[in-house]
This record gives sequence, C-alpha cells and structure tokens, in this order.
Amino acid sequence: MISHIIHVLLTARKTYIINIRGLRIIVLRGSFRPELSYSTYLTILGILKLFKNNRKLLKVCEIGSGTGIIGLLTARIFKAYVVCTDVSNIAILNTKLNIKLLGIEDIVDIVQTSSASAIRSSVFDITVTNPPYLPCDNYVEICANSSMNVLKDILVNSFRIVKEGGYVLYTVSSLAPIILDRVINSVKTPIDIIYLVLCRRS
Repeated sequence: MISHIIHVLLTARKTYIINIRGLRIIVLRGSFRPELSYSTYLTILGILKLFKNNRKLLKVCEIGSGTGIIGLLTARIFKAYVVCTDVSNIAILNTKLNIKLLGIEDIVDIVQTSSASAIRSSVFDITVTNPPYLPCDNYVEICANSSMNVLKDILVNSFRIVKEGGYVLYTVSSLAPIILDRVINSVKTPIDIIYLVLCRRS
C-alpha cells in the first residue's frame, strides 16, 4: 500500500519543466519526479559538497539517472565528464532530452544498462546513485524487491566501476536491511529516514 502511494506521488502524470538549483529540465510523463524526492535533494547536496572539497573528480557515473538531474547538474556546474545509466526506456529518453536542452552533449554520455552492469571496471572517480531502495516488488523506480537484490546489484557495480581511491555516493532508506558505512547526511520523511552514504574504495 505504501509503495503504491509513493509510486503514484513520484511518477509524473504529464510532461512538464522544472528548475532545480538553476538547472531547467524536462520531466517526461511516466518519469520519476525529482523535485518531490527527499533522496534526490540529499544526493545533490552531497555532490555539491564533495566536489567543492575535491576538484580532481573528473569522471562520474550516475547509476539510475531518471531525468538525469544529478549527473547533468554535476556536468554543468563542475564540467566533469559524466556517464548516465538507466535500465528504463523513458529514463534514457528523458536524460537524452535534457542533455540536449542543456547543451552538454560533449561531456555527457548515456548507456542503457541494468545496474551499470555493462560499464567497464575501475573507470570512474566517483559513482553516484539514488537507487530504488524500498523492500517491495512492484515499482522499478522505488522498489529494490523484497530480497533487495536490485539495490545490492547497484551497490556492487558502483564499487566495481570506480577506481581505487574513488568514491561511491548513494542513498538508502532505514526500511532497507542494508549495512551502512559512512553516513554524511540524513533526512526524516513521513515513512522512514533516508541516509546519504559516502564510501571510498580501498
């Protein structure tokens, strides 16, 4: 029941344009609505802080791009090379449209793949993901399934594709049975606590 309510709330019922942190993007009908997502804002704040303190992060991979807001914000502000990945056709199309809208085709690429499984190992300085993390089975944009395999696959690949010494930044819910590493921020929602976690690959 809760997963259905969240799905209805966070799925766009029409195509519209929003402005997040000075970035004007399109949200296609059927896409995840980033402006209503606590975890999207947490991730954006984490990215801004991480890049402010470390300007050597030149290659970024966003796993589960949705509209592309997190990866495209990173590319636009910090001029980093970004690869946006998603398994969803609508997310890939939405990200592609926003790359063109922002005029950053030269520094952003898109790969359609499940959990970044098609991406080469040890390539990126940072991987970032605001993944599906709820323990439910119905909705691909929010549910990691009851066994949490979707979230586990995303996290495993996040560490696989980042370079030694690189960073993995991700969000996770208190409802998910996942062991947390270094929590750098959190927010309480009406149903859970969302944690922003930063790890470094040793």
